[in-house]
This record gives sequence, structure tokens and C-alpha cells, in this order.
Amino acid sequence: MPFVLIDSDRHKGAPHVEVDDRGGAHEAARHLLELGHRRLAVLSIGPGPGPAARGYQGPLARRLAGIRDAFADAGLTMDDVPLAEVPATRAEGYRATKELMSGPATPTAILALSDVLAYGAVDALRELGAGVPGDVSVTGFDDLAESAWLRPGLTTVRQPIVTKGRMAADFLISAIRGEDQHPHQTLGTSLIIRESTAKPA
Repeated sequence: MPFVLIDSDRHKGAPHVEVDDRGGAHEAARHLLELGHRRLAVLSIGPGPGPAARGYQGPLARRLAGIRDAFADAGLTMDDVPLAEVPATRAEGYRATKELMSGPATPTAILALSDVLAYGAVDALRELGAGVPGDVSVTGFDDLAESAWLRPGLTTVRQPIVTKGRMAADFLISAIRGEDQHPHQTLGTSLIIRESTAKPA
């Protein structure tokens, strides 16, 4: 059966398309660190319905590695960085952010590993009366359409979702035709800076 993998950590010679998750997350973390943030928190995708619950950790592991790289480049460690792993829904991003903001050392910036989690974080911060970015900066990952018109506009890592899908389809058509090739393509990402990030108060 011809097949193509997208964003998988199990490609091992199969046709495969992915994005530079590690580089993208590195850019987002570096952006916050260069603004002067040192009390950061991370919203990641963890146990719950969906791919993560089935051990599908490739992109997430790479994104976390990119954040660690940025901290190391700045001479810092992530030892004291809170990490919340939740299902990738807006409601879970909201709930996790409420918990993060109730601790003794509230973060000045939240790195969400998906835009949907970031939307929930902004919802929670708004309800708590915390300004974004005046009190807490927020970043996402994906650059979904909503991120541009969210208020404030979300600073996020853009991945070429349409290009990724089109390329995977091209690879699959080639495989169906019986062409003997096992392409592996990694697409670049870019940091889109909008209004949700600023220097810490």
C-alpha cells in the first residue's frame, strides 16, 4: 500500500514531509529571551484524545528541543521553567494558563506549542485581568488564519501547512505510480511577530 508520512518520528526511509519544528520553536523562544523575559512557561500538547496519546511525539519533541537550544544559547537552563502538557484544545490552554498564573512565581511570557493553546492562554489572561502583552507575552506555533485577527494579534511560528499538504500529495502520487523513490523534505518556518509579545513590565 503506497503511503506518505507527515510530521512523523517514524519515517525511517518512507516518503516523508515535515517542517523545521526545532528551528521554529528556537526562534520563538529566542524572541522572548531577547525581549528580556526570564520567567517563561511552556504549554505543550500532552495526554488526551488525539495523536499525542498514541505516542506521536516527533514534532513536540523537536519543538521542546528548540526551546532548550535557545535557553542554552542564552546561557540559561529550563530547570525552573513550568511545562504544562494538555490536549490541544482552546479550553485546555485556558485551564492550564489559569493554573500557571495561580502559582507563586507567575510567568511574564507563555510559549504555546500550538496556536490553539495560545488562544486559550489569551482567554484566561484576559479573564484574570492580565494584559497581553503588558503583563504576559504569548506566542504560538502554526500561524492559523485566526492568529492574524485575534486581538492582540498573535506572535507565532508560521509553518507552510498548504505547501506541506501539497508536497505530501505529490509524493503519494509518485508512490502510486510505482516510481522508486523515498523523498524526505523538511520545510522551513518563520517567526511572525505581532502584538502579543513585548518587553516584560
